[in-house]
Amino acid sequence: MSTAERIMWWGAVGVAAAALAACDATEPGDAAAATPSASVATVTTGPADDAELSERLGSFEPEIEGFDVSAEFVGGGDVYAVERWYAEESGVIEPAACAAFDDATRLATNQDLGAAGRDLRYAVGWYFPDGEMPEEPPFEPSIEVQVRVFGDEVLAAALADAVLGAHCEGFTSTATWDEGTNVLEHEVATVDEVTLPGLDEPTVRVVWAKGVATDYDLAGEVVGTDWRDGWTQYVHVDGVDAITVELPGVEDEEAVAAQVIADFLDHMAAE
Repeated sequence: MSTAERIMWWGAVGVAAAALAACDATEPGDAAAATPSASVATVTTGPADDAELSERLGSFEPEIEGFDVSAEFVGGGDVYAVERWYAEESGVIEPAACAAFDDATRLATNQDLGAAGRDLRYAVGWYFPDGEMPEEPPFEPSIEVQVRVFGDEVLAAALADAVLGAHCEGFTSTATWDEGTNVLEHEVATVDEVTLPGLDEPTVRVVWAKGVATDYDLAGEVVGTDWRDGWTQYVHVDGVDAITVELPGVEDEEAVAAQVIADFLDHMAAE
């Protein structure tokens, strides 16, 4: 899901991510579609065609002390080929130079409607204390977890460079649907690489300064606004396995993120 959807309801699944290349040199006024461009090369098989792998990915349910998936989202996550998900994306990113950054924070690449279309994606869940989702935004503390299995390890490894090399300070994402328009405004505070406890590989950390999502009806009238003031996201890649964890308002966030990431890697490595 997009960052707009992440803030709106499925967490940072209500959170936005990078194409294979970082940010292209484009004029600030340019806009780019959030949907990754189709690759010239296509692939007919991939992780999504491995039933055992799909089942394993879909069975990942991290246990987070004090947190559980809200009842609204229990059973709501599907394991699916990324081409299915991104074919439904319709967001436009401004400035266009931030489109790759937006993609990568969502574990996306510019190959997802082509050569990487049969990669696997799974929205694990949106976790709240005792599984109770607040009635009003900013819907925190909460933890959102999304994962992906790549068919190409080189493409997976490019995610970190796409985030770290983007130098994106903020952007808007505009998605138009049958019932209206959603506009997501993002401000980025910092992007760096950290070593989390217990993990062998470094993790990319994105500190978001602010996120505001506004829904408009077909007449252009505001029908809803959600917001989030400052939160941290971690993006980790190990081989073909990738995971993003967002933790707005969570205490000891590094330890929690490290545990969830380690649990995912152990789960995927299990025989």
